[in-house]
Amino acid sequence: MNKTDKGMVRESKDEKYNHLSYTTPHNLTRYAAHMKLGEIKHGRSNWKKGGYNREEWFESMQRHLLLAWEGDTSEDHLSAIRFNVEGIMHQEVIESATIK
Repeated sequence: MNKTDKGMVRESKDEKYNHLSYTTPHNLTRYAAHMKLGEIKHGRSNWKKGGYNREEWFESMQRHLLLAWEGDTSEDHLSAIRFNVEGIMHQEVIESATIK
């Protein structure tokens, strides 16, 4: 715990997530550009509506992984992989909240 000169007590920075140190502005902008394309095509936050099962997320992720590995540049496959990972993570949160 840290205490300010006026006596306010706060958690140590070591106890908090430092979101800004876990990625770079470039990566955030690149992913945002990918998400904006999806927003234009499907509508804002369309992905949050659900409907994909884990297998579909993984199939999409594998397809993008193979295309990235082959050097395909028709779209940002690495951002698409991130999108699928985040979709799976979001689904896990929703499912665990539903199960409890």
